[in-house]
Amino acid sequence: MPSTRSELVTAAVHYLYALSQNLTPAAEISGAVEFETAAALEEILHGQGRTRAEVINVFALIAATRTELTTGSAVPFSKDAYDAARARAVRGLEFAGRAGHQIWPPTSQTVRKRLGTNFWNDALSSLGFPTSGGGRKRGAFHYSPEAFRSAVIDFLTDARAAGGAESFSRYEAWAKDERAAGRTRPSGASVRNHFGSWNDAKAAAEQA
Repeated sequence: MPSTRSELVTAAVHYLYALSQNLTPAAEISGAVEFETAAALEEILHGQGRTRAEVINVFALIAATRTELTTGSAVPFSKDAYDAARARAVRGLEFAGRAGHQIWPPTSQTVRKRLGTNFWNDALSSLGFPTSGGGRKRGAFHYSPEAFRSAVIDFLTDARAAGGAESFSRYEAWAKDERAAGRTRPSGASVRNHFGSWNDAKAAAEQA
């Protein structure tokens, strides 16, 4: 499903950022990736011939990047740095390009198209990374804590009024519709990075 594909791209950015910054793998990996996405990613990694230890290391690095984002310690992550880290990550994957094998992490072009309307800084900003250079910045560094809470509260109110799901993917669709209507809302990834998880975001909204 599209949301899973986008989350796989998000996970790739988190993983390669950790590689590029030589981050220490996190000791706790539960919740680093949404359950459905984690299952899909694990299947891909096993298909690439990764060992169990290598798979765990990938998730631990993803978790390390999420901690950097949550604490505000992340630094700008350029397209060139992403490409260099990806080259390291796929080195030795002899099957790359063969039919029936999905290449992960994806190219920076895929990141731009999937997450940033074809602009690298937009893609990284939507994930909560600080960006350098000109242009409007979006993401976790653009919104106040109250704006994050208000977005989740408003989403839950609308979802319950319509009798719809309160899932992460539904929030993403809702936020996109809100932005199209001229109401500024943080992306799903930024909300999750801010609160730590989607469940924590909902819990914080309930307590507000």
